[in-house]
Formats: sequence, C-alpha cells, structure tokens
Amino acid sequence: MGTGKCLALLVLCVLGALVQSSSAALYKVGDSAGWSIPSSATFYDEWAKKQTFQVGDILEFDYSMGNHDVLSVTAADAKSCNSATPLFSWSVANARVTLLTPGTQSFICGISGHCTLGMAMTVQVLPAAPAPAPPAPQIPPPPPAPRTTPTTPSTPSTPPTPTTPSTPSTPAPSKAPAPPTRRSPVPPTAPAPVAVPVAAPDAPAPAPRKARKGKKPLGAPSPAPIEFSFPSSSLAVAPAPVAEKAAASGLRSAAFMVAAALAVSCASLLF
Repeated sequence: MGTGKCLALLVLCVLGALVQSSSAALYKVGDSAGWSIPSSATFYDEWAKKQTFQVGDILEFDYSMGNHDVLSVTAADAKSCNSATPLFSWSVANARVTLLTPGTQSFICGISGHCTLGMAMTVQVLPAAPAPAPPAPQIPPPPPAPRTTPTTPSTPSTPPTPTTPSTPSTPAPSKAPAPPTRRSPVPPTAPAPVAVPVAAPDAPAPAPRKARKGKKPLGAPSPAPIEFSFPSSSLAVAPAPVAEKAAASGLRSAAFMVAAALAVSCASLLF
C-alpha cells in the first residue's frame, strides 16, 4: 500500500513539474497573512473564493517549519477536521502545492486544534486553458539586393544562314584540237608586163599626093614606132595548168594589142 502511494505521489510530482513548466500562476495563500491561525474560521475560504485557479497553478503556504504543516484531504475530512487519513502531506517550510486536477480540493493544518481554529481551505480548480500557440519564428527580411547599374540587354545575334553546299561543277570535256585547215595553193602574182617594141610592117609607099590645106604633106617622116608593154605575168612561168592558162591569156592580149597598134598606124597614114 505504501509503495502504491509513493508511485502515485511520484506521478503527481512529475505531472506537477510538467504543468508548472507551462504558464502557471503562483498564489500565496492568505496573501500577507500567510498560513497561520486566522482571525476568523472562514478567512481562507473567503480568500479562495476571490481567486480563479486553473490546473497547473501553484499554492504557496508560507509558514515556519514545526509550527504548521499542510495536508491534502477530502472535502468531508476538511469539514470534520479529520487529519487521520490525508491524501498528501507537506511539512517543510513554505510548501508549494501544484493543482494537478480540476474540481474541488481541500487543505487543512495537521497540528492538533489548528483546523478547528480556521486553518482549513477549499478551492475550485478549473481545467487548464489551452496553451497559446508558439509565436511564429521571426524570419529576418532578406538583405537588400545590391544596386547595380542597369545594362542595356544586348541584341541577340542572328545565327548565320546555313549555306547550301555548292554542287561541284562537272569539268567541261576538253575539245579535240581542230584539224588543220587545208588551204588551196595561191597562184603566184603575175609579173609586170614587159614592153616589147613592135616594128610597123613594111608597106608600099603610097603615091605622093598633094598636100591639102591643113593636112600633113605626103612623104613626111613616119611617126615613131609605138611600144607596147606586156604584163610580166604573161611571161612568167606558172605551174601547169595555171601556167598554160596564163600563157594563152598573155598571147591573146599581145595579139590584140598588136592589132590595135596596126589599126592606129594605118589610121595615121590615111589621115
């Protein structure tokens, strides 16, 4: 039985420490009067009614060790001042009691006769208020961006237009050398005509005639013989058959010129 009470007390102490670590309120019982024999039997009950207790709050009983103590009892034992069966007890000076459960809790002094003199108190404990949400962590504002001189964005360069690979040119077939032109032989240039003196043929002297007025007297000396020139080409030797043709042409020309000369001589004699 004693072991069970010790375990329960240990659990209550641990819970009390956990609750105390939260935002618990500390109340000094009786304020400046402390935990002592009061002036009236209802002093501590009236003080407790003025307070608002919640689970986790702490009651501090201010007294000197050996003069008083604190017992946690039921409401019936507190009314009858029965200290024989306390739930918990504290005998150290300035004991601190943590309110662990909601509802009615009663405390008395275990020294004989002190409870009947008014050292008894009953309190109402409310459920613990929800713990406030932890404040959001303060995120420091980002450092200001360094001021930089705005630069004009460069115009993106146009990528070069891909060039279509040129088709290799097919070499033109080399032309075969033209066969040499066969030229026809050019006839040689005919040499310049050679003058051949032609003597007038002997003719019978005409009978002397009387000279007419204005006429040349008969028996006058005959005119000088006429010289004829023939183209040297007529006498040049030309290859056959060109030479033969040239010779025939030259003979015809010579005969024509002789006939013309004779005709002129005759005409001069007559007139």
